[in-house]
Amino acid sequence: YEETNPPRLALAASVCGLFDSSDVIDNGNGTYTIQTFAYEIGGDPACPGEPYGDQPVAAFCTGFLVDEDLMLTAGHCISSGSM
Repeated sequence: YEETNPPRLALAASVCGLFDSSDVIDNGNGTYTIQTFAYEIGGDPACPGEPYGDQPVAAFCTGFLVDEDLMLTAGHCISSGSM
């Protein structure tokens, strides 16, 4: 939300977050809520004063769009059991 450079905004529009479908809650009124959690790495929270370290997180990995309905992500984001 802080970026104002149009070329960077266009690139950012292709980035996506991956999250578990079990974290999507049907509100029963045509809307959905994504469950969030505190940012941690290895069970440790962000350092005090870390920018955005206190914001909730939903995604477990990221990817980017390469076509209207095709996403590319890193291999470690997908387990063999999820295919």
